[in-house]
Order: sequence, then structure tokens, then C-alpha cells
Amino acid sequence: MNKALLAAAVLLLAAAAAEASTGRDLLAPQCNLQKQLVCGKRCVNFLVDPNNCGKCGLKCEKSHVCVGGGCVCPQSRPQECGMPGLCTNPMMDPMNCGNCGNICPSGVCVEGQCLGGDDGCGIDQIRCKGVCKDIFIDETNCGACGVTCKGGSICVGGGCVCPPNNPDICTKNVCTNILKDRQNCGFCFNACKTGQSCRNGQCVRL
Repeated sequence: MNKALLAAAVLLLAAAAAEASTGRDLLAPQCNLQKQLVCGKRCVNFLVDPNNCGKCGLKCEKSHVCVGGGCVCPQSRPQECGMPGLCTNPMMDPMNCGNCGNICPSGVCVEGQCLGGDDGCGIDQIRCKGVCKDIFIDETNCGACGVTCKGGSICVGGGCVCPPNNPDICTKNVCTNILKDRQNCGFCFNACKTGQSCRNGQCVRL
């Protein structure tokens, strides 16, 4: 055999072996060998092609992208959960809220936290002794389960406050109205004398 032909045959065999092991067609000058492969008789960018990521035929999962020849989660869905890996965003995914597998019964996940409670109650509610309670207005579960408003106070915005008709507090955290309270007339501990009543913060005769 002609030495030139023999040398050419050796090169072809070497190239074929290299192509088989790496997926690169070393005899395809039309492709950019730094970032392309010949897959199915066409050049593909193995650095970003999700159907040929890193080598011919390697497909990324549907939720993944191909970056640098590897299948990874995109920036918009950076967390991988489940098998096979599902890319998601735990800051807003109600099925993986905050962490993989943390399901929001309400179906609402904001900033990695379930809204509507983690127990199926509505927004601003939590489950207290098996019953959903609005902790912003419930006077027996004000701000949290079991917190009871006392002394005539009411629950507003999750805190116990005195109602408009009795806006003042003088003793033992009891709500009163110094405009009409005989024991605290005008100011705390200013008691009206016998036979007097408190009107507009002044002790007057009955």
C-alpha cells in the first residue's frame, strides 16, 4: 500500500476513534471545534444546546438549561427539587415554598413564606385548637393563639387596645373613660365625692 494512503488511513481511524469517544468530528472544519460538535451531520453548540449538552444526544431535563456544556437550573428557577430534578423558585413556588417539599395549603407562596397560614386557614388566620382564627381581630386569640384581651380591651391589628368609648387606662389594665368615670374623673384616681357624678371630666352634683 502506498505510504501516503496508509498514513491517510491511520489519520482517518484516529479521527474516528476521537469522534467516538468525545462526540467531536475532528474532520469537520466547517464547525468551530472550540464550542461545536457535529451531531446528526450538523454543527451544534455543545456549550448551550439543551439537546446536545456537553456531547451529542445528551438532553437536559425540561426545566434545566445548558450552560458551559452542563445541565443546570436557570437563574429564575435556581433550586432543584424532586427526582428527576425539577428546577423551581422556592420564593414563590407553593409546592416548594422556602424549601423543597414545603406545600402551602392556601396555594400562595410569597418571599418563601406560605400566606394564609401553613394549616389551610385563610389570609391573616392561624389554626387555634383546630379552628381557624383571625389573629388580627379575635379577642381570645389576639396576635397569637390563646392571647386574650382583658379589662374591656379589644383586638385591633393583632394587639389589645382600649375601645373608642373607653380609651383610657388607669388601674389594673382596665379600660375606662375619664370623662365619665366617677373613680377617675378628668384624670386617673380623681374620685368624685358622694352625691357627685362625672360629666365631661368634671365632678358635679347629681
